[in-house]
Amino acid sequence: MFFLPALVFCAVFTSLDSSYANFLPPPGFELADPRKLPEKVQAGLIEKSLQTVRPSLNLIEEKTPLSLNEYLESFEKSYLEKKYVCHRLGPLPCKAGEGRLLQVDLKGFGEDMRLWQFFFFKDQIIYVLTAASAKSKSQNYYPGFLKTFQSFELLDDLFLPLSASRKSQLLQKLKDLLKTRKPKNFFKLEKYLKNNFADLGPYWQWQVVQAELKKHPSKT
Repeated sequence: MFFLPALVFCAVFTSLDSSYANFLPPPGFELADPRKLPEKVQAGLIEKSLQTVRPSLNLIEEKTPLSLNEYLESFEKSYLEKKYVCHRLGPLPCKAGEGRLLQVDLKGFGEDMRLWQFFFFKDQIIYVLTAASAKSKSQNYYPGFLKTFQSFELLDDLFLPLSASRKSQLLQKLKDLLKTRKPKNFFKLEKYLKNNFADLGPYWQWQVVQAELKKHPSKT
């Protein structure tokens, strides 16, 4: 995966429904370049480290006629056919409700890998948040990934988590910065969000930028 120095030129992401998925990655993770992600992946994050195999996170959304349990069974069947070791870890509550957690061990590129996949189902849409690390270091990363899964939420409005004062502050900043649709103003917006809304995570910040790009396409 490759990183963008800024995220304002990415393709605008369209969610499968009117909700915005969000989650908080462990410290030290940043967004990968969305242009380099597989088609179904809405967000990819990777740890900033010098490890050969760097821990990562990704989120997919998919419409499905299956129930949550049927969807899980299809994943398990696929993994078993590939000789992966798969275990259900049971229900897990998150901000959006209750999901299911799966653990998968597999052979990676020269190193054994461990995946944890959190499945959340709503209105025939499945959200799958996948965390991965080298199996040898999985115990170090699992607590942080577990908190990430528990932070998963669906927002009808991106500004819903904000207090009235923070929302007013952000709306005024958007108005001031985006009077003209120059690329440099979107870079300024990205920097402002990172400095003032870090508690909502890099994916939330990226979605705010993308929402504004959709409303106000940048002009060179």
